[in-house]
Amino acid sequence: MHLDLYWVNRVKGYAKCPASCGEFVQGMIGNEEYLCSYAVNLFSEVYLEERKDGEEEDLTERVKGTEKKIYIRNVKKSRLAIRKVFEKYDIPVETLNNLSVKIISEVPVSKGMGSSTADIGAAIGAALNLIGEKMTPEEIAEIASSIEPTDSVFMEDNVIFNPVKGKVKEKLGYIDDMKVLLLEPNKYLNTVDLRKNRMYKEAKMRNREIIENAFKMLKKGFTEKDREMIGRACTASSLANENICKKEYLHEIIEVSDKFGGFGVNVAHSGTIVGILVDKDFDCTEMIAELKRREIDKVYSDMYTLDIIKGGIRYE
Repeated sequence: MHLDLYWVNRVKGYAKCPASCGEFVQGMIGNEEYLCSYAVNLFSEVYLEERKDGEEEDLTERVKGTEKKIYIRNVKKSRLAIRKVFEKYDIPVETLNNLSVKIISEVPVSKGMGSSTADIGAAIGAALNLIGEKMTPEEIAEIASSIEPTDSVFMEDNVIFNPVKGKVKEKLGYIDDMKVLLLEPNKYLNTVDLRKNRMYKEAKMRNREIIENAFKMLKKGFTEKDREMIGRACTASSLANENICKKEYLHEIIEVSDKFGGFGVNVAHSGTIVGILVDKDFDCTEMIAELKRREIDKVYSDMYTLDIIKGGIRYE
């Protein structure tokens, strides 16, 4: 397919992709790394528009009239994702030079919430929207993972997923009656740099037995719709990950979760955030008060709830 430049100048492409809140479980199964992430109601949006006269740079914007933080982005990876879509459909790459890429994102950067994944996914979706093509979630994941290790938010349901190869190992389903109390610190971690550490895989291998059991527990929890079992799998994976990416106050956070009826605690295994899984109707006021009483907010200064939602690229 070849795209007429005149046509490109008259249309716009748009898509948005959800963030994740760390992972339920992440680690080695056999000799390969897998994860099961979950989507939350924060999004990256990408707009593709005709590049205006004199416009030399891509744009980011802040949304007015919202209390949510809006994060500024580097669009290099998003442009690469769009280029790969164009190449797949035999569209001249020069076409990309005639487009501006605008990203509006609510997703915190370098915290383990899949900010790059959301940007890349939204860029792929916007490119597809622009040229009138469709890809399966698996095809989108394959493109995203060719740019950098990614998570599984392109899939509507929760899956066990290889972040390096972009391949689904097993589909688990979806449970729609949970939310997460997110604990966000003023600390950042570059996921790519962490993965480059030569000790990363060695530490993952030492955790393999615990993680394989956590994945089994997670699968059973989804099969039986048992949120407490899902939570236990998350907590086990979080504790195992302490030898790779330590989280301050993790044991105290688990105690607070248990005290107030949380299902379990999950982490960004290569990030800085921590999540407490609770029922979607749970009032987190007392739980937050207890966390602050223990002065955990000195590290995790932002505490707020997010809905756990289905994954997938959206076009409206």
